Amino acid sequence: KLLLPAVKRVLSQIHEIERSKRIINGLTRRLEELSIPTTQFFEEEKPAGKKTDMLDEVVFVFKRGEIELPAIPSLSLKFQELMNRGADLRQIGELLKQDMALSSKLISVSNSAFYRGLVESKNVANAISRLGLKNTKRYVDAICTRSLYTTKNKRFLSLLQRLWEHSLACAYASQILTDVMDIEIENDAFTMGLLHDIGRLLLLQIIADLQLKKKIGETIDNAELSNTVDMNHGKFGAALLENWEFSESIMRVAAFHDNLNAADSINNDLLVVHFSNLMVKSMGFYPTEQGDNQLQELDLADIESARILKLDASLIEGLKTRVSEFMKELRILFI
Repeated sequence: KLLLPAVKRVLSQIHEIERSKRIINGLTRRLEELSIPTTQFFEEEKPAGKKTDMLDEVVFVFKRGEIELPAIPSLSLKFQELMNRGADLRQIGELLKQDMALSSKLISVSNSAFYRGLVESKNVANAISRLGLKNTKRYVDAICTRSLYTTKNKRFLSLLQRLWEHSLACAYASQILTDVMDIEIENDAFTMGLLHDIGRLLLLQIIADLQLKKKIGETIDNAELSNTVDMNHGKFGAALLENWEFSESIMRVAAFHDNLNAADSINNDLLVVHFSNLMVKSMGFYPTEQGDNQLQELDLADIESARILKLDASLIEGLKTRVSEFMKELRILFI
């Protein structure tokens, strides 16, 4: 009996090691399929004296298993498992009460101007009842996912904060767009928006770690960083989501939300996130330290996804107003 806890810890550690190996192998295979130029860096050792660029080094550490990949927060997984089993509000509440910090934030969300009722929510049960199960799941995912946006490299903290706010804004924009237009989609719009840039997060964390380990120099060229992440985050995001066992449709959103023309097929899921991504960028919720001034002058009603979804200028302005109100009211609760 005294040895049992220690044995469980060891077994858990072995399980995590094996899981990490499977994810890395899967990511490597997926990146090869998606035509990331990796072949020359699948050797056991890098060529002596050869300077490698940022992407080369990222791919090399993938193959060597020298990175800690982000994992889906366990509470989100348990919540989804309960929903899949048809759990009631009481069972969901019992799960969420295990995390006091999350419970506190969830209660605060339910008492925000968006959801405030005649009586203040004072516990998790009140909060779930007011928000409803679907919104509760969305906000739990948002609160849990926020914990992924971190790094030991202080140089990248502000960048990850901007990326987080962009992802949260895109999540809400995607949700209200589908609600207002009654668009039929395969996956939850909030979830798709929240995860569409997960590849950008993954690349930034790897590069931040490489810099701390002095594998890519003490200083990073901002132009190279921006170009590397912009050009490759879709492929890395799709690869990571595949190993997190998300649907093919959400993987397609991660891969092609910046480039509809590159997609082998286009559905409403991709169109919704493509538009929401551009709209929140035009509002200033840009995922990088330097925004794009051209986006502020972009005619959002004229972009391809807006035309296909039949969005007009008046509706778009209404969406922007609601997103602004949401971010002003709620983003502080998710920090």
